Amino acid sequence: MSDAPVSTPATKPIAEETSLAQDRASIDATKCDELIEKSILLIEEKIRSSGYEVCINRDFYALRDYINSVGAYDSPIFDPDEHDLKTNALWLQVKSKDGTTVASHAERAFECRDFVSEFIETDRIWFTKGVDIETHKWRTQIHHPSVVLSGNVSIAGSMFVRKEHRGTGVSLYLPYLSRSIFMRDHKTDWNTGLVRENILNSRIPTEYYGYPRTALVFSGTLPRTNSAFTDIHLCWISRQESIERLRQLANHPRYPIAVE
Repeated sequence: MSDAPVSTPATKPIAEETSLAQDRASIDATKCDELIEKSILLIEEKIRSSGYEVCINRDFYALRDYINSVGAYDSPIFDPDEHDLKTNALWLQVKSKDGTTVASHAERAFECRDFVSEFIETDRIWFTKGVDIETHKWRTQIHHPSVVLSGNVSIAGSMFVRKEHRGTGVSLYLPYLSRSIFMRDHKTDWNTGLVRENILNSRIPTEYYGYPRTALVFSGTLPRTNSAFTDIHLCWISRQESIERLRQLANHPRYPIAVE
């Protein structure tokens, strides 16, 4: 038996195999980037074809004015007096043909090792220095999700569609559009949101917002509310899951968009 090393023409050096794998990964990443960019264009066009205008707005005082005008929850997550929102946040403003703002959706990005520990458990997601009341008076202990949300993580909120403009698909289009923008501009690894128990028990988090899962994060009120304690759930979706959800939009029963 020969002692010569086993080698065939089909065998490639490890460095070459690694290079090929990197090339494939680069191609896959490029395809995903192209899909994300295409989804932004198509969802924006879908909103316009429904009779609305949609734009990116970074004036969070304008968001506050709209939210207060419709009597919705003014989340301190997007308070421009509390946070520096110049580079890591935006809100999508939808206007009717007469120029009236009829819907909003905000999102904000972070770079972190553990999003829940660093921002939710410390209350910094709401206030830079934390909530200025004793914790037990407004929430219970934080429950951590089954995975650590690390890297580039965003949180969405301040979603409100005027009643007379519901049922048009806007409440589905905005979360998907915002996620795609953040995946493109902030390279988000995870996108998240917080929902009350009453919304959790509806189709909104999964069918409209597109989150594949939710989990209890704490019981309590939300800052700047006087409501009774209720369960607050964290929704999260990974970058790859977000891309798969974009692909599945073509099969949505009410508001399909073919992004491929």
